[in-house]
Amino acid sequence: MKYEKQIEEKEDSDFHIDTHKSDVHSRVWDISAGGSILSSPIIADDMIIFGSNDTYIYSLDADGNKIWSYKTNSPVFSSPTVYKDTIVVGSADNNLYALSFEGELLWKFLTGGKIWATPSIADDNVYFGANNNNFYAVSIDGKEIWKYPTPNQEFFHTASLVNDSIVFGNINGGINTLSKDGRFLWKFHTGEHTAKSPLIIDKNNNEISSFRKRSFSEIPSVKNYKILVGSDDSHFYCINDDGSLAWKTIVNGIGGSSATIYKDNVYFCSFDGRVYALNTTGKIKWKYQTGNRTSSSPICEKDVLYAGSSDNNIYALDCDTGELLWRFLTDGEVISSPVLNKDVVYFGSWDGHMYAVSTKDRQLLWKFRTALGNPSFVRKPHVVQEEKPVHQFMPTETIKGYEIKNDTYSKATGERTNTFYASSISYKNKSQYEI
Repeated sequence: MKYEKQIEEKEDSDFHIDTHKSDVHSRVWDISAGGSILSSPIIADDMIIFGSNDTYIYSLDADGNKIWSYKTNSPVFSSPTVYKDTIVVGSADNNLYALSFEGELLWKFLTGGKIWATPSIADDNVYFGANNNNFYAVSIDGKEIWKYPTPNQEFFHTASLVNDSIVFGNINGGINTLSKDGRFLWKFHTGEHTAKSPLIIDKNNNEISSFRKRSFSEIPSVKNYKILVGSDDSHFYCINDDGSLAWKTIVNGIGGSSATIYKDNVYFCSFDGRVYALNTTGKIKWKYQTGNRTSSSPICEKDVLYAGSSDNNIYALDCDTGELLWRFLTDGEVISSPVLNKDVVYFGSWDGHMYAVSTKDRQLLWKFRTALGNPSFVRKPHVVQEEKPVHQFMPTETIKGYEIKNDTYSKATGERTNTFYASSISYKNKSQYEI
C-alpha cells in the first residue's frame, strides 16, 4: 500500500441518513445508506474512483488498496467524471463535489435536490440535473452559469454533448436539447416513461458522446449525428439531429442502461433481464437472457461484451453471437456499470465490494469492501413507515483473489460466489424477476 488517508467534511462530519417518507409520486425506490455500490467506477491517473452508498467517494490503486476516501453526507449514486485534474461527482446530500486527485475538496455546489445523475463536462463547464426540477450548468470552479427549469422532473441519467448543445432524457419520456447557454432547442417525446442516457453517434457509426464518453476539452462538433436511447415505454429509439424519428425497435423494457456501439452494432441491457444487440437500422441481431433484470450499461472490448445483472453476476458475452463466454458470481446485484483497463474489468456490487477481475486469465484479482458492513436497504414507494436502518461502520478492507475461499454460496441458486462459470446456456435465477 502506497499511502492511505481519510478525508471528511469538517463542518458536516456527522453521518446523516435521509429518513423522510417516500413520495407517493416517486417512480423509483428509495435506497438508504449502506455498503452497496451503485456508482460506476472511472479510471484516472492509475486510480479506480467511485462512489458508494456508505456516503464515501473512494480512490483505489491498481492492487485494490485504498489511497483516499472522502465523506459526503448521503449515499453517492452518481458516477465520478474526471476533467483535467478534477474529479466531479454528485451526492444525495444535494451537493455536487469537486475533488483533487489527492482527494482534497476543491469546492461543492449546493442544489435544492438530490444529485443522482452523473455529470458531463466540456469547455470548463459541468452539466447535470438535480432532483429539484432544474438542469444546471456550473463552471469548473463551482460557480452557477445557468439553470433550466424542468417541472416535475427527477434526473438519474447522463447528458450527452454535441454541436454546442446538451442532450438529456427525463422521467417523463422527453429527450431534451438545450444550447450550451441554456436555451431550449427541441424535444422528442418517447412516451410517459423514463428516457435514458443518450448515445450520440456520427454518420460512420462512431461514438461521439455517451454515459461512458462524457468529458471533453470542448464540445464535439459533428454533422448528421444520431441519438440512440432507450425508454421505459419498451422501445429503443434512433432520433435524427433535428429531433425527428429515424426508427424505433420494440423491446420488453429498458431500465437504467445506456447503450454502447461497437463495430456497427448497438448494445444495451433491459429490465426484462436481457442483453440486446441491434444493427444500426434497428434490427435485433441477438438477445441474451440473464437471471434477473439488467440495468448496468455494457462495455465492449476485443469482441467481448461485459455487463452486470441483478442475478448477482457480471457477464462476458461474444459481441458477434451473444454466446456466454463466462460469468462471475458475486453476493449482490451488479447494477454498477463495468469499466476495463489493461485486461482487468472493474465493477461494484450490491454486496458492498468493488471487484477487479482479470479478463485474460479469468481470475478474481481482488475485492475491496466499503465502510458499511450491511448492504443498502431498498424501500419501495408508497411505504408510510419504516424502521430506521441500523448502520455499523467498519474498516475498509481489500481481499486478494488467492485469499478468497469458495465456501460462500448464493441463497437463491446454491452456487458458490466469487466463482467463474462458463456455459452456452442462458443462466436463470430461481427467484422471479423483481421488476
